[in-house]
Amino acid sequence: MEKLKRGGYFFNPDNSPADAIHDSMKPGARAGNEFVDNVMDTIKKRIEKLRPEIRKNVGYLRIYIDLIIRTKSKSEKNIENTLDGLLEYMNFGEGEKEFKRLLNYYRKVSNERYQFYKREYDSFKKMG
Repeated sequence: MEKLKRGGYFFNPDNSPADAIHDSMKPGARAGNEFVDNVMDTIKKRIEKLRPEIRKNVGYLRIYIDLIIRTKSKSEKNIENTLDGLLEYMNFGEGEKEFKRLLNYYRKVSNERYQFYKREYDSFKKMG
C-alpha cells in the first residue's frame, strides 16, 4: 500500500507497531509526535556515543572468533554466546561480517543449531 502523508510525515497503515518503531530509527525519520521524536533523538545520540565502545568490543570478538576457528572449538555454548552478542551489536550496525564468519564455521559443528542462527540472521536482514 502506498504511504500516506499526514501532517508532514509519511504514514503506512499496514505497518505493525514494531515496523513503525524500526522506521522511526532510520536517519532523518520523524514520528510526527514531538515527545516521541525527542526521545528517539536522545536514544540515537546515546547510541552514537556508545559506537566506539561497540566497535572495540567487536574487535575483541573478532580475536575470539579467530581462536574458536583456529582451535576448531566444538563448544556450542561459547559459539552461541558469541553469535548472540554479535546479533546484539548488529542492531547498532556493527559485527555483521564477524557474525557471518562464525556462522559459517558453526555449520560444521552443529547444522541444526546453525539453521536456527541462519533464520535469526535472515530475520534481522528483513528488518534492515
